[in-house]
Amino acid sequence: MVVASVGNACVAVGADRVGTMTQVAPHANFKILQRAPVGATVRIGGRFVGATTGVSRKLTTTDGGELNVVGEPGDDLASVEGFVEVWGTKEESGALCAIAVMTLGEEVDVELWDEAVKMTYLPGLRAMFEAAPVAA
Repeated sequence: MVVASVGNACVAVGADRVGTMTQVAPHANFKILQRAPVGATVRIGGRFVGATTGVSRKLTTTDGGELNVVGEPGDDLASVEGFVEVWGTKEESGALCAIAVMTLGEEVDVELWDEAVKMTYLPGLRAMFEAAPVAA
């Protein structure tokens, strides 16, 4: 586990695992995550609420949903505050198994964030946000 910090603010949990990802994770909100298949990898913004239970913590998403985020053993989700972006994989229970958690500060316009996420799923714009294949 890598936890980077600036001053007393936690910046990232699991940032070292991002490099092991084999696909670009699209942005999502709670509603989009509900439609995603089990095993889908996404990036979802929000704020943690309440105390950490083991390696699990509740996230309130930009569209007002609540979901459990489960970290890896040794991840310190309790140290993460402010607006975060969780990179993770959807589990069968609907929880998000965190690959990494990045803090983005306190001053984030959650409505603008959520509208931008929804825009990436509009049929006329979807192709602009999908990962392009890379020749080997």
